[in-house]
Amino acid sequence: MSEQELKIRELEKEQKDVMCKVLEVNVVDQVTLTDAVSFTQEIKRTIKRVDDLRKFFVNPLNAQVKQINLKFKPIIVDFEQAEQVLKRRIVDYQEAEEKERLKEEEKIRKQQEKKYEKQVEKSEKKGEIAPPPPAPVHIEKPKTEGLRITKRWTFEILNENEVPREYLAVDTKKIGKVVQAGIREIKGVKIYQVTGSAIGSKDEIDSL
Repeated sequence: MSEQELKIRELEKEQKDVMCKVLEVNVVDQVTLTDAVSFTQEIKRTIKRVDDLRKFFVNPLNAQVKQINLKFKPIIVDFEQAEQVLKRRIVDYQEAEEKERLKEEEKIRKQQEKKYEKQVEKSEKKGEIAPPPPAPVHIEKPKTEGLRITKRWTFEILNENEVPREYLAVDTKKIGKVVQAGIREIKGVKIYQVTGSAIGSKDEIDSL
C-alpha cells in the first residue's frame, strides 16, 4: 500500500472519530464554547489537509484532461459548424420545395373547382344529381431516409416593458448585491438578518 493510500486510510479513521465526538458536543457555557471553537478550528485544519491530498491526486489528472480537451475542442467546433451549415441548406431547400408544393396544390385545386363547376352546371341542365365534389388535393412530399423536418414555435423579445408580469423573473443576484451594499427596503421583498459564525485563526478572524 502506498504512502498516500495509508494517509487516506488514516483520514477515514479520523473522519469516524470526529463524527462521534461532534455528536457529544454541547455548547452550554463559556468553557464549552471555547472548546467547541477549538474543535472547529481543528476540523478546519483537517479539511485543509484532506483537500490538499485530494488535489495531489486530481491535479495531474485535471491537467491531462485539460490538454486532451484543448486538442479535441477545435476539431469538434469545426465539425459542428459544418453540420450547422449543411442543416441550414437542407432547411432552405425544404422550405423552397414546400412553397412549390403548396403552389402546385393550389393550381390543381383551382383546375378541379372549374371542372367541378362545369359538371354541376351540366347536371343541373339535365336535371340530374350533381356528382360529389373532388377530394382535397394533396401532393405527397418525397421522403429522404435519415431526414426528419420539424417545426416548432419560438420567440424574440421586442419590448421588455410590454411583457406581462407573469413572464418576468426576479433578479435575485442583483437584489442580493444591493442588500449587502446596505439597502434595507425594497418593495415586495423581506430583508432580514441571519446569524452565523466564522471560525479560524486570529489573523483570519481579524481580516473578516
